[in-house]
Amino acid sequence: MMLQRYWRWIAVTAAGVLGLLTTSVPADLSDFAGLGDGLLGGGFGRVYEGAWNQAGPLQLVISRLLLVGGRDGMPSPMVMALVDAGLMLGALAVARRSRRTPGWCELATAVLTLLWLAGPVPWNGHPAEIAISACWASAVALQRRHRPLAAATVLAAAVAIAPWAVLGFPCLLAAASVRQSARTALLAAAFAVLAYAPFAATGTFGMFGQVWDIAPRSLLHAVAPDLQHVTWPARLGQGVVVAGGCALLAHRYRGQQLMIGAAPLAAALLRVATDPLAYTYYWTPVAVGTVLLLALMPDGERRHRQLLAVVTGYLALLAASAGSPAGALACLGLLAAVLYAAVVPAAESSLVQGRLEQDWSLAPHGRRSAQPTTSQGGRGRGRRCRSGCEDPERGLTFTAPRVLAGEVEPMPSWDLSSTFDSTSGEVRWSRFGDPANPPVVLLHGTPFSSYVWRGVARALVSRHLVFVWDMPGFGVSAKFDGQDVSLAAQGRVFTELLAHWGLADPAVVAHDFGGAVALRAHLLHGAAYRCLALIDPVALAPWGSPFFRLVGEHASVFEQLPPNLHKVLVREYVTSASSPGLHPGTLDRLVEPWLGEDGQPAFYRQIAQADQRFTDEIQGRYGEISLPVLACWGEDDTWIPVAKAYELASCIPSAQLRLFPGAGHLVQEDAPAELTEALLSFLQP
Repeated sequence: MMLQRYWRWIAVTAAGVLGLLTTSVPADLSDFAGLGDGLLGGGFGRVYEGAWNQAGPLQLVISRLLLVGGRDGMPSPMVMALVDAGLMLGALAVARRSRRTPGWCELATAVLTLLWLAGPVPWNGHPAEIAISACWASAVALQRRHRPLAAATVLAAAVAIAPWAVLGFPCLLAAASVRQSARTALLAAAFAVLAYAPFAATGTFGMFGQVWDIAPRSLLHAVAPDLQHVTWPARLGQGVVVAGGCALLAHRYRGQQLMIGAAPLAAALLRVATDPLAYTYYWTPVAVGTVLLLALMPDGERRHRQLLAVVTGYLALLAASAGSPAGALACLGLLAAVLYAAVVPAAESSLVQGRLEQDWSLAPHGRRSAQPTTSQGGRGRGRRCRSGCEDPERGLTFTAPRVLAGEVEPMPSWDLSSTFDSTSGEVRWSRFGDPANPPVVLLHGTPFSSYVWRGVARALVSRHLVFVWDMPGFGVSAKFDGQDVSLAAQGRVFTELLAHWGLADPAVVAHDFGGAVALRAHLLHGAAYRCLALIDPVALAPWGSPFFRLVGEHASVFEQLPPNLHKVLVREYVTSASSPGLHPGTLDRLVEPWLGEDGQPAFYRQIAQADQRFTDEIQGRYGEISLPVLACWGEDDTWIPVAKAYELASCIPSAQLRLFPGAGHLVQEDAPAELTEALLSFLQP
């Protein structure tokens, strides 16, 4: 019990002891410290006279500080102990920040950190460069939080440590669009130029005259054995390869929280694999990347993905010990596998894609790949599946999951047949699937209904017991004057409904307004979930479009609109939630609940009661959420811009982020197959 309580401090102490026992003399540290002395004394003109000095000015200063109390180019044991203990504390802090409860990934992070420190990283050469990967990761995290100036400053600091740090600028693509990343990178480059400008302006800047001998064990030697030396033009070619590879990986898996560590690791591995020198201390930034990869891995993540991250770290450790550039390529392959595993396992991907786009023909409008068969006598009335399911609006067949008779309740047409008397009126709901399967509850947003989940529900029903419901004042649930349909009321109703269903800790998937409902129920009413998927949720202030605010302030006026004008307004409003556009039949079904004597006032009632204070009450508590969270966002969402996705993911410690290119606010309609893949992967027990 005592070991379990104090193991982190034991790990920090062990790291400090390793620092005390280190006997390696860091390469070039004494020379760098001498130049640092000259720099601190104001001798800018002579710092870069020799071409051999490829260190940045910040590294020279750090090197001088590390040798305080040291001698013969060796830092004092106390300095090395403090640095090693600090590195362990940093690794554990990141790991702790990524999860609410201790997990085996946190322990694996500590063990891997100790093994790297025993290497001895960073004392096997250029210890200041251990900060470069950390700077890259910090820049990605800052870019995710929409702080480009801070991100640019951190990247410039990395370049001030060593010029080769520019190779990590493409890491920004893991957190932002190409345009946003380019702006931040250009700003960082400008800051970096300012760091070197005084030396170029006041003396000889000989850095670009360096010639390097190619190491026999480098991959470049294996490819071109007759080549003996390289100069800066060859280094620029290497830079293109490293930066290009990092950019491809970062952009491909953009949005994942794990990319904060994975993108810097990819850049560091590519640098080691392509470098002509093959120095052992080039693995120092790799060490930081592998530790971050493990530290940022949520405990709720799939076990095989966690194991892949562990194997990546330990393989990198072995490759570094052997000084093997080929080992860096192997680590890159494992890193790609770790990132791909977050998207969807290959077999599952083909299953879902086939089910949605062939059996059910649920590709977005205009991209249908299957040829559904018509029902007998079909004359535009729709097409029927073997289990009797149909979608008249789309005229598509929905094939139910193939199971033995009696095992799973067949998926009917979209009809919520059950009722529950809540404190805000009658709630209509339904349940599909085998009661023995793990439960999942789907929450719709505004101004929608549970109908938006019809495709996702049909995919989930083969593995889950699926609950769907229309919130009070929405869909086919009760609508009446004076009804409380606020976020506060919906959170209470959802808590009541979970108790009515007898669900202790279901998986919850919530869209838009439903995201705030699920978050309020969890944080304010104690509703327990196994995991939570948030689809373009209303969660962060400010929210609400100008139209939304206008209607909210003048709801009584809008209620008096002639029915035809009201219908046009609602259709245009709902249509704007989709990027590629909604099928006319789908649009009709989504608009229908807001028409008529009850529907028209209900539409304006729910807008009038949508008050931001209900999310303000919980926004500061998102850091308390300890359960696995998946945030999904349409990149073309014009209702809640994708910038909010990164902000939300940074607020929730265990959050993963998935973006859907080409999808708007209604991801269920715009990218049903892709969304279902992500949900099936995330929801598996």
